[in-house]
Amino acid sequence: MWHLNLSIDGDARETLSAQLRNALRGRITDGTLRPGTRVPSTRQLATDLGVSRTVVVEAYEQLCAEGYLTSQRGSGTSVADSARAGVASALTADEAPAPEVWDLRAGGTDVSTFPRQDWIRCVGAVLRSAGPRELGYAPPSGLPPVRRTLAGYLGRVRGVRVRPEHLMITSGFAQGLALLCRVLRDQGHEAIGVRQAAHPSLVEEHRAVPRMWGGGLPPAVHG
Repeated sequence: MWHLNLSIDGDARETLSAQLRNALRGRITDGTLRPGTRVPSTRQLATDLGVSRTVVVEAYEQLCAEGYLTSQRGSGTSVADSARAGVASALTADEAPAPEVWDLRAGGTDVSTFPRQDWIRCVGAVLRSAGPRELGYAPPSGLPPVRRTLAGYLGRVRGVRVRPEHLMITSGFAQGLALLCRVLRDQGHEAIGVRQAAHPSLVEEHRAVPRMWGGGLPPAVHG
């Protein structure tokens, strides 16, 4: 049974889905909904709130994408077990781990400053305007609008002069590294220099997943 007092306002400027999403996110971050807590089905919650099921589905899907909820076929939807959802703030003083003052590990990012709301707003705008071409399979080098946007960003922020057709969008660091190593290997190179202090895990990754390095281009680690 759903016992939380949730309400949404049909006259508010914020969409019904956004209101529900923010309300659930608030219950999770303040510890009201603990990790593993089962939330109602989309049909049940839609009936309880007097809204269409689509409103609840959109809210659940976005919260799953953000890491607050997890959904499994046949098991329903529940609050995610990870502390990423901010549930750690609800732990008692005895349960809470000691805070880290500085994280000096290489390769990390300051995720605390990530513009979540801006990112969600941009993703929503792109999805609403996306057509069959954008939602289908992209060219190997990436969608032209993405490459044009990236070329503009690199010129504006990084001072890089590049044409969109000279850019290639990869699925991540691993693919980009593999493609680069493959090109270097085909040109006769037998090793690639890597600073150990900058990325200490690369040697172990090469041993575990050799294809990550273009199928045979080992890293020569330097101090």
